[in-house]
Amino acid sequence: MKPTHYKYLSIVLGIIAIVFAALYFMRPEPTVRDINENLGDRVESCSEELGKWDTKYGDKPASAEKETALQDALNECSDELKKGQDTLTP
Repeated sequence: MKPTHYKYLSIVLGIIAIVFAALYFMRPEPTVRDINENLGDRVESCSEELGKWDTKYGDKPASAEKETALQDALNECSDELKKGQDTLTP
């Protein structure tokens, strides 16, 4: 390629970068409804995990395996809710 081709290619890439930067900075802020739906999905996911645990271990006697599985499910729920909290705090 000749040096002029690089010049035009760099101009085109610069314009594309400016367009993407403008789109990024002009994106709308999430609404309360969006955040609420997102948190609702996270809580629903957590509820499903606890339901799976209950289905698998609910009628079994206490054991280390049962306790570990419950702790894993609760830790996952806690992590999901912390992500939601991070969304709410500026």
